[in-house]
Amino acid sequence: ARMIRACGATLQHEAYGGPFDTIAGSALADLPMVEFWTKGDANPSPAVIGAARAAGRRVVGAEAFTGAPAQSRWTETPAFLRPYADSAFAGGVNRLVLHHWVHQPFDDRYKPAFGMGWWGTHFTRHQTWFEPGKEFFRYLGRVQALMQRGESPADHVSVGAAVANGDAIPLSAFLTDVRVDNGQVVLPSGRRYRFVHVPHSGALLPETAARIEQLLAQGATVVAPKPNRSPSLAGYPGCDDQVRAIAARVWGDSPDTRRAVGKGTLFGKGDVNGARAELGIVEPVRVVQPPGRRVRILTRAEEGATWHFVANLEDQPIRLAIASRVTGKLPELWDAETGTIRPAPIWRTAGAETEVDLALEVRKSIIVMFRKPLSRGTD
Repeated sequence: ARMIRACGATLQHEAYGGPFDTIAGSALADLPMVEFWTKGDANPSPAVIGAARAAGRRVVGAEAFTGAPAQSRWTETPAFLRPYADSAFAGGVNRLVLHHWVHQPFDDRYKPAFGMGWWGTHFTRHQTWFEPGKEFFRYLGRVQALMQRGESPADHVSVGAAVANGDAIPLSAFLTDVRVDNGQVVLPSGRRYRFVHVPHSGALLPETAARIEQLLAQGATVVAPKPNRSPSLAGYPGCDDQVRAIAARVWGDSPDTRRAVGKGTLFGKGDVNGARAELGIVEPVRVVQPPGRRVRILTRAEEGATWHFVANLEDQPIRLAIASRVTGKLPELWDAETGTIRPAPIWRTAGAETEVDLALEVRKSIIVMFRKPLSRGTD
């Protein structure tokens, strides 16, 4: 990263599968990247997505539509490709790097012409749907344009761990870059969180345990189980004694799940869901009904607006209701396929949430937008 930036260039890379920390590597990239294939569901790496968001990267790329011999036979169509794109968008990707698009230097008589073996979808002027397929690319462009706006909200950040729909930081950043402001955990990127989660299986480095104690003293909320040893051989056995001494001060012998430490709060069982419930944190959006359907959702927000990308990955039409923690605004349905915008026909205020009824056709998506304040009597 340092060498590339010194040359005036930017770094985009897929920082996983190699001899390095995925979360730290993803946070270093100017354009962090994942990949998805045209088989199964497109499930972008939570480690890459979470690290990118924590580092303030609003755009995450993907090596998109990589194929295998069973799928890449010049038989791919936009209808076949779309659910993979929708699944990736809902997983946090918002820039597709099409794999592949091979240079075709010869006369158009030679078809299907050059390919890159079978390891990717054949995007080329020789595809039978190349011209009408422009509508598919318009759809991808509309979704990307909107999903690159704003940021995806996250209520907590995990240290060294990948969390679906959450943020992640490497241990090095936790030890040096985290600060506390008015009870919130703040990163150099400006991202703010209700609490920090430090997962482990009983072993913490002395410096990590000491950092937890320091952040609690400053007023942070920390979710972490009690440690009883150090994972390091450096300074053994004294390092174990250090960890146990800190644990005695911070976690104590109380079985209480929630404990006041310094100016902060410790959830000493390490239960993230339990901590969220006790703190009254509501998910940005959730599926109210029906459960068990293959529906994926991603939230983005910027000043004055919040929107949810909702994708139906089922091979059948579905009716569902989503609950957004946004209230006081009119829900609109933005259709990236047609470019149309209309008020949601059926919605209601339910406590601190707005519920919106949706009807999605086979493998289709919709964007539920909240941007306009409700007028008097609207509900």
